[in-house]
Amino acid sequence: MSDTAEEQLKKLEEILDEYDKANSVKVGKNDKVGDYLGYTREDLTKLSEEDCSMMSFELSSFSFNLQKEYNRQKAKADWAEANIKIHASKRFSQYKSQYQNYEELKMLTILGDEYTKKLFQLKTQAETRMNEFYGLSAKVELIINSLKDVKFSKKNNR
Repeated sequence: MSDTAEEQLKKLEEILDEYDKANSVKVGKNDKVGDYLGYTREDLTKLSEEDCSMMSFELSSFSFNLQKEYNRQKAKADWAEANIKIHASKRFSQYKSQYQNYEELKMLTILGDEYTKKLFQLKTQAETRMNEFYGLSAKVELIINSLKDVKFSKKNNR
């Protein structure tokens, strides 16, 4: 690896950008949800009670689908990790005399075997997706709560 840290970082960012384009969260049939994620508090206060309810419902539905996709990625990551352990355990004897730490043994096995390397890549991608969904889910939840606050405020100010 003669690449500098900056070059490695740039490669990682390119891979993440490519992965993001290929696997971006689909907002679904309602493209408005994508717009809702960019709303500010000021935008929300301009909405009617009915609009607040409708947006809240649409965002809740989106949040449900986000959770389903998160669960799918979690299952992939868990599956990959379980298969890495199974496959790697068969090869530990090759390295065990030199290395005692389980993580070192696992990484040596991953680096020395194309199958476990692919599993590790899949696991890493799934975990990256899970982190992305977690952040997006928090944003959706924040907007839903803000919509509830705005609706409640409008209802009490009538």
